[in-house]
Amino acid sequence: MTTRDTNTSILGEKSKRRTGMKKTIFLTGATGLVGANLIQRILHNDETAEIVALVRCESIPEGIERLKEIMEKVSPCDGTDTLKRVQVIPGDITGENLGLSESSYNELAARITHIIHSAASVRFDLPLEEVRKVNVQGTKEVARLAFKAHQSGRLERFAYVSTAYVSGNRSGIILEDEQVQPDSFSNTYERAKFEADKYVRSLSATLPITIFRPSIIVGDSLSGRTTAFNVLYPVFKMIQRGLLDTFPGDETATLDVVPVDFVCDALCAILFGAKPLKTVYHLTAGKKASTIHGVFGAAARFFARNSGLRGTIKFLGLKDYKDMKDCDKRNGRLLQLLEALEPYVMTQRTFDHSNTLEALRGSAIEIPEYGQFIGNVLQYFDEMSLKKQQRKAA
Repeated sequence: MTTRDTNTSILGEKSKRRTGMKKTIFLTGATGLVGANLIQRILHNDETAEIVALVRCESIPEGIERLKEIMEKVSPCDGTDTLKRVQVIPGDITGENLGLSESSYNELAARITHIIHSAASVRFDLPLEEVRKVNVQGTKEVARLAFKAHQSGRLERFAYVSTAYVSGNRSGIILEDEQVQPDSFSNTYERAKFEADKYVRSLSATLPITIFRPSIIVGDSLSGRTTAFNVLYPVFKMIQRGLLDTFPGDETATLDVVPVDFVCDALCAILFGAKPLKTVYHLTAGKKASTIHGVFGAAARFFARNSGLRGTIKFLGLKDYKDMKDCDKRNGRLLQLLEALEPYVMTQRTFDHSNTLEALRGSAIEIPEYGQFIGNVLQYFDEMSLKKQQRKAA
């Protein structure tokens, strides 16, 4: 391990973990799946911590309502008391001073002890320059705040929520500590996140940087709850409707899927724990990752329980799938839907997570097997789909 990777001697005294200091955490992406779950965990785990949440809105009341609505979906039993320690600030990560007045910006920089930057555009189909504005330029603006907060002497950590898929088109074992440089990327999202990840990592000589790279995130492992039905969920929907019994993909390819509670529990335990921090942590299933067959086969069996569906899926190479004689309009729509997923269902890769395993050793946090949580995830998705149909019919 290099000095750069451990974030210690280069930063000197300011990088040491402080004790007894009340945490004031600046959070971006608070209304996203990861951000909202982080709020819940941070406030439950530390009764003195305060969160300053940057929310893209026109006014504080509007931002509070948005956050309440999201938090209700994440944990309806919490009520509004938890949010009393959350200060909502209207702003924009792509704007100068994050859209804040100079006085508010300076006051914020003087208060905060931690920054967790989880805001991002997660769409795969946006033009590169458009997604760069949020994922790269926005990250640079948050880093500017981190520099100013670091100068105040209070900043303990700048945590950046990246993605394991900054590895782009690479296959095989992807290590946490290596300098990843893919030949190409599957989409503009991956490329922009790679650029932002690389930029943040370059700051580790001057800022207390920690990068967290989750893989594909689904709902809570116990409740199945999620606020974002994207990535895998459109495929689940096709299986649920009986529109997908033949799948274009390599059934032996690995697909790294983790529930949001593991991602947020692990991030909080590592970030706020007592162990010295390393630069990069993969919040991934690693060797526990399922195969494409395991991921979508489980969905087929689940939705076949109370229907006439056969509960199995046949896998074909993409070319064979496109050449199928019965690749009618229905399958054409499916191909369009799966086009964004194609690189993920044809690639053999494993995201090493040695740093994460070491950091979590001795804690109660474990990386769950796919089969342990996918039933709850699908159950919640099924219930939300039914409620949506009922609303349309009303």
